[in-house]
Amino acid sequence: MINKDGKFFFDVPDGAYLLEVRSPQYIYPSVRVVVSDKGSTANLVAYGSDWSNTENRLPTPLILSPRVEAGYFVPREGFKISHLFANPMMLMMGFSVLMLFVMPKMMANMDPQAMEEMQDFQAQAPSFEMPDISASLAQFTTGSSSKKRV
Repeated sequence: MINKDGKFFFDVPDGAYLLEVRSPQYIYPSVRVVVSDKGSTANLVAYGSDWSNTENRLPTPLILSPRVEAGYFVPREGFKISHLFANPMMLMMGFSVLMLFVMPKMMANMDPQAMEEMQDFQAQAPSFEMPDISASLAQFTTGSSSKKRV
């Protein structure tokens, strides 16, 4: 039973106990309490430490205060203009706009012989355009073959 002033008492047999305060708002330290005929002692306990460790002795009666306030949620980040410009789509768009202005200047500064070589190469390159679907559908529906008759 907890008194109005926050004090409480447990009538427990002799032995060693782990006292943990469960609170949704705060995180409290764990305390090892040893109850014997001579009296009781309390020690702070860290997770993973030796149970028989008697360092960090606390005065009795115990007065526990929270270590930190429990934070269950991560606050949402606000808008940052740097995150907008680090977006891959924005980077591609910026590169495209930059090339829109830079490429004509590069082409104007290119020597005429290199320009002719590039135009010849582009003329010889195969066309990767979409096939003419209307002609293909017309041939399919009429049943005519693709070979020309003479």
